[in-house]
Amino acid sequence: MSSTENIDRNEATSTEITASRSAQVPQTSEVSTGSAEKASAALSRIVHLFSTTELHKTVATVYIKSAGRPCEKWSIGNLLLMYIAGTTDGRTYVAWKRAGRNVKRGAKAFYILEPRVITKVKTDPHTGEPVLHEGKPVTYQVLAGFRPSPRFRYEDTEGEPLEEFKPRQVPPLMNVAEKWGINVSYKNTMQGEQGYFEPATNSIVLCVEDPSVFFHELAHKAHSKIEPLKPGQDPEQEAIAELTACTLSEVYGYDVKGNAYEYIAHYARSHSPEQVGRLCMKVLDKVKKVLDLILSTGEETGTANDKKQQQAPSLPNQDAAATTAAPAPEAMIKEVTA
Repeated sequence: MSSTENIDRNEATSTEITASRSAQVPQTSEVSTGSAEKASAALSRIVHLFSTTELHKTVATVYIKSAGRPCEKWSIGNLLLMYIAGTTDGRTYVAWKRAGRNVKRGAKAFYILEPRVITKVKTDPHTGEPVLHEGKPVTYQVLAGFRPSPRFRYEDTEGEPLEEFKPRQVPPLMNVAEKWGINVSYKNTMQGEQGYFEPATNSIVLCVEDPSVFFHELAHKAHSKIEPLKPGQDPEQEAIAELTACTLSEVYGYDVKGNAYEYIAHYARSHSPEQVGRLCMKVLDKVKKVLDLILSTGEETGTANDKKQQQAPSLPNQDAAATTAAPAPEAMIKEVTA
């Protein structure tokens, strides 16, 4: 696995179906007792289900809308210019000042393209005279081109920390991530991704408040502790992570089988239950090893985090009604070249 590549977790379906999870997270005592046995039984049920029937239900995706960054409104072209500059947050000198941060001495700006708009007076096509409204000329704006506009990277600033998104509920097994030294953060989606694991920085970035996404990324980390990961989105690796996530979700009381089936079907390159089941069976032994590693680590480090299930207040800009379905995974692969 290259140290500069991320592993993304995205919906493999483009169908927008509004559904919601109604299951509540069970108490830790209900899960920890015989967790390995429960996981093994759940995995068997899931693989059997995926091998014999096609599921259509998917769960609506609610993306995180954290403290807004100006770049969230930029065009794809300008976002690419920002990525090339090596940052995910670029702002003007004044904007950084408003955020309580100062641009470091000697820092150089990168440039994006801003539209150059000019105002014209609307004229009558027959007389050529200005069109008036309540005695004043009617004006309109015309795009006259683009001009370079400087922005400074977050990495080239210092000062007050930026506001971070706080999840309303900490997902189960966060103690495993802490044990493995993983930095878990919540951020706005930049390309429609739901989350990703970044081996180079040993970090997990989540763009949705969905425990199954966290489980998926945690599974990638667990898998990397068993054997080296291949670069990019390898079908078997993604199937391992998704089957693990689906199994852990069932153990903890979440129903995500519809999403998981669609995701694995994408990598199986077929919606046929036979093909999906074949891919599941191919990776079954590794899935069991990943599950055992995660669950055993969770039991070793204690389950205090699961007992807390901290409740954080909803932020004003959290849109709980969003139901945007994510694009297919290949459109979301995040690769950063050195």
